[in-house]
Order: sequence, then structure tokens, then C-alpha cells
Amino acid sequence: MTEFSFQTEHGALRIRQGERSLRLHPEIAWRDTDGVDKTWRPFGGAVRRTRLESFRLEAEHPEMTFVAELAVEGRHAVLRSRIIPARRAAFFLRSLSWESSREAGFPESDRLVRRSLPYDVWGVSGEFPIAEPTPEDRAEYWRSTIFEPGHAEAALTWSAKLPADWLHRFAFHGGECALQSLIEAEIPAGGVFENDPLALCLSGDLDGTLAGPESFGVSRKAPASAPLHAAWNSWDHYRLRVTQEDILENLEELKKHDWLRDLVRYVVVDDGWEARVGDWEPNEKFDKGMSRLAEKIHDAGFIPGLWAAPFFAEVDSRIYQEHPEFFVQHEGEPYRPFGLIGCGPPWGDRAYLDPTRPEVADHIYQTLRKFKSWGYRYFKTDFLANSLKLPNANPIPGAPPDQPEPDFSGKLGIHDRALGLHRGHRRCMTAIRAAIGEESFWLGCGSIWATGAGLMDASRVSADIDINWESLLNCGRNAFLNQHAHGRIWLNDPDFLVVRGRDTATDEQLADFQTEDLNVSKPKYENPFTVDEARMWAALVTLSGGMVVLSDRIRGLNDAGLDILKTIAPRLSGAPGRVLAWQGDLPSVIVQNSTKGRLLGRFNWTDRTATFGHAEIASLPEARWLDLWSGQTLPRKKALPEIELEPHSCLLLEAT
Repeated sequence: MTEFSFQTEHGALRIRQGERSLRLHPEIAWRDTDGVDKTWRPFGGAVRRTRLESFRLEAEHPEMTFVAELAVEGRHAVLRSRIIPARRAAFFLRSLSWESSREAGFPESDRLVRRSLPYDVWGVSGEFPIAEPTPEDRAEYWRSTIFEPGHAEAALTWSAKLPADWLHRFAFHGGECALQSLIEAEIPAGGVFENDPLALCLSGDLDGTLAGPESFGVSRKAPASAPLHAAWNSWDHYRLRVTQEDILENLEELKKHDWLRDLVRYVVVDDGWEARVGDWEPNEKFDKGMSRLAEKIHDAGFIPGLWAAPFFAEVDSRIYQEHPEFFVQHEGEPYRPFGLIGCGPPWGDRAYLDPTRPEVADHIYQTLRKFKSWGYRYFKTDFLANSLKLPNANPIPGAPPDQPEPDFSGKLGIHDRALGLHRGHRRCMTAIRAAIGEESFWLGCGSIWATGAGLMDASRVSADIDINWESLLNCGRNAFLNQHAHGRIWLNDPDFLVVRGRDTATDEQLADFQTEDLNVSKPKYENPFTVDEARMWAALVTLSGGMVVLSDRIRGLNDAGLDILKTIAPRLSGAPGRVLAWQGDLPSVIVQNSTKGRLLGRFNWTDRTATFGHAEIASLPEARWLDLWSGQTLPRKKALPEIELEPHSCLLLEAT
């Protein structure tokens, strides 16, 4: 256990851990019964000191009592707080903030950087110099760390326990950080506000401490179980064009290869099966019915899986026509974010259901129960975050059409804003788990970090992969910046393991690259993966330890493409790889230790030839290495600096 000391003086709470100390200034903002906005800074008055393992403070105000309790868990101080109104009357709590200032033991600010989570998993987990303001297209939430590059073993970390009822945002000004718990909810008469637990570590290993103490772990599955849930999914190749015949074709292809049949457990029908989003009945391409298709998948030896976007409904759907009031409102109409940025049908016709309505939770529950009655036991739920976010005025092409944070402005009309933005959403997410049962596997996509934790088995931790270099940069970055979540919040899903490209696809597949039909979300691939880039993505997915979901048309891969998958299939362990060296915020050297052995990845993200550096070699274990791409054996690690990596390529080595 790490020794902490706590004390209050001059209106601040001081926390000391080893040689480092930090001062915290709490501030409460609320609106009283007369509609007047007020603020209060507790912790004035006399100094109190303690070196005990727990610490409790009470501060009195004419309108409330503020209670803060600190307890030590390993390397963390866990902060719990609550507000007890002085009168039996409702009041509107705006926020509870903890402004921090570093006092002693930290490097100079110009040597420090910070890294935080986005609001939802589609955002980018960026890294910025500590003194830089947050870019306008980003927002920093849930967990944040401050460290000196090259010294990630001595990071300062803040972690909110997930799932969270409230929204926790980080604001950086002049090199200092404020953790803002944005409540924006009504505390009912006779009620007590309980904040989500927050953990603070002043000096610890970045990934280990960012995950929070052991009590913050809520994952339903252990990392080693990830390979047991490998899947094939129809989306990335077929998009909205998918038919029941396409599913059956790939079933036969999966059965044809022993190693694929051994790898894949689930076969998932993604978007394109439904007649109308919101009604969730099959279209004419699935005229045999979804129950019959589930039987076919089961008879082939796989578990059936199904995609849905449960918060979405099209304007022609029954629920939209009969209950327009069930939807998030925007300027007096049901909220259609894709339509607001100029998208035509089908995306522009999709509106978002209001998660704060209990009727919506019931609709979602009944929808998922129907899917389960059809025989599906793997569920992919998509577009989970967008119902709480405004559209961008000038969206980046290909990006989700929403702002980097939820709407606190009131421009989006929701039924029960006093409930808080997340408690209603969590109620709907709980309805999904209740509908599918404990035994079903649930993968979330576009998840909110706060509302899916502990309910979903797995979650995407990146934006969509595309088979080009820019997408590889984005998804490769997020897969490893979010390693702290794997096996602690859920199983991480870095997105589809796709390898088709200019060197790895059949002639028929190459011809398909040249066609475009945006009505069915089918893009044209101008610069698809090279074989080296496909290998990079396969190696990153393998070393991340996260979910493996194939999504190429199996018949569209040539021998080179199949060989990539065949090489990594027996080496999938679920163990989270550890980054030994970074190139900025991209992993350049990764080691993965598991019961299946040791893998080493070296990645060249540059446009020039690269080799192992001296510092990288020094941190590697001594071993004899097998190059999995070439089959060459390397005698001991002293041979590694002699290997040149071409631009946009990687080594994937196995210790022998």
C-alpha cells in the first residue's frame, strides 16, 4: 500500500503521495428554488491533518452539507463525495468541480503532456502538451493522465469509476487541471446527491493507474476469453448490399478452411437486413426470415449474431409515425442528425429515440427480446452515443455527424432533462442486457464510456476501420491508447480485422474496389491496403489482445490475404500487449506475453526506412525470434538492429 497524507488548509485539500503533492479546491454550483445560480467553495477554516488510511471532511453551508471521504486503495486515493440539502426542497445541481494545482515533486510543465478519453469511443484519445488548450473538435472526459514522455511509469492519473451516473470532464488552463463533474440534474426534495467515485494517483504506471484501483474493475469477461468470441461480420465488405445468400456463401467458406472454422465462433448479420430501422423486420433480401437464417448459421456450427441500432428509427417506421413524441426533439421536430448535415436516405431519414423516456426503454427491450426469440445470441448494437449529441456545422467527411461532447445547451429537447443525460441512457442499456439475458454476447459500437460499462461484454474503442493508411493511423492509435480498458471495463474491440487490399484480394474483389454506391454505404477504395499495411493492422489487432471480428468476403481474399489470417489465428491470446516505445502517440514497439508465448511487434509509421533504436533494443527480453511474415529465424536480439523496415510496415516476431 502506498503511503498518502491528507490535510486541509486555506480552503484547499492537500494530498501527498511520496515526494509529490497536489492541492484540490472543490467548488459547487447550483440553482436555488428561486432560479438563482450560486456557487460555494468548501474547506475554509482550520487546518486538519491526518496520516490515516481514510479521511473524512464535512463542510457546512446554509443550503447544504458537503461530505468528502478519501480512502487508500493500493496506489490510489479514492474520493467519494455527497451533498445533503439543508431543507426538504428540490434544487438543481449544476456541477461539482475539483480544481487542482501541482505543488511538489513534478517535472516542469513544459516537459509534461496529457492524455484523456473522449466522450464516446468514436472520438480520438489525443495527447497534448499540458499547457495547450483542448482543441475545439475534442473534449476530454472520464479519465486523464499527466506524464513526462519517456517516463510513463510516473504518471499522475484521474479516473472516474465507470459506469457513471454523471459526466466527468477535464479542463486544462495554464498547465493545471480541473475535474468537473457536470450534473445538470434536479435533486428531488428529501434526496441526497452521491457523486461517482473518483480515483487519484500522483505517481504510478500509466496504463495500470489509468484503469483505477481494483474496485473499479467491472468487466464481464477476462482478457484471455477474447479469442473465444471471434466472429465474422458482414458489414465491412457488403455494407447495406448484404443478402441472405451472402451470409450462406461465407458460411461455406468458413467451413472450408479448418483453421477458420476453429477460429470463428459467431457469424453476424450486420446492417442491411432490416426493412425499416425502428420496426426491425427483415426486408425482401432476407425473404426466408431471420429465424430461418439463424437456424442455417447454427446448423453450420456457428452462433448466430445480429446488428441493430436500437436508438434509431426511420421516418417511415411505425414507432415514428405513431409516437413522434418518443424522439429527441430539435427545433420542434424529431432529431435527425444525418439529415441536418445534408445526408439523403437512408441515413438522413433516421431519427433518435429519447433515452430519458421510459417508453423508449420498453421499446428497446421488446426489440431485443424479439431478436433473441429468432435464435440470435450475439448482439451488436450501434450508434449508442449520438442521441445526446448535436451535429457538427461543418462535419469532417466520413466522421460521425456530431459534436465531441453531449448537448448541455438545451438545443436538443429531451423528455426528462432533470434526470441527467446518462441515467436515462443507462436505463435503456440495462433493458438491452435484461432482454438478451446473461448468456448472450453483447458488442457495443459508438458506446458512451459511462453507460455501457459492466453491461456490454465488449465495446469498440475506435472509429471505423477503413482499408487505407489514414484509417490505420487512427484505429492503431486508439487501440493502444485505450489498453487500460481491456478486461477492466469490457473487452476492447479495435474494429474489424480486415486485410483485403491491392496485394491481398482476388481480381473480382479488386474490381469491386472501383465501384461506389453511397445509397448502400459502399465507398470506392482509391488507395487500399498494401500487403505490408494489411499485416500491420493484423499485427496490431493481435497484439492489442482485443476482439477479432473478420469482415472481408472470404472468397475475395487471395492466398496472401488468407495467409495473414492463418498466421495470426493460432497466436490470438487476448492478452493486452504492452507498448515499450511510442512514436508520438502511435505504438512503435509492443510486447505481448501470454500463455501462448511471447510476441514482439515493431511498427514503422513513417514514410522512410526504419530500424530498431538502441533504447528499444535495451528494453527487449533476450530471445531467439521467428519472423512470422518471412519465416526467417533471428539468432538472439542482437540481430534485430540489422533489420530494416520499409515505410508503412511491421515486424511480427515470436520468441522460440
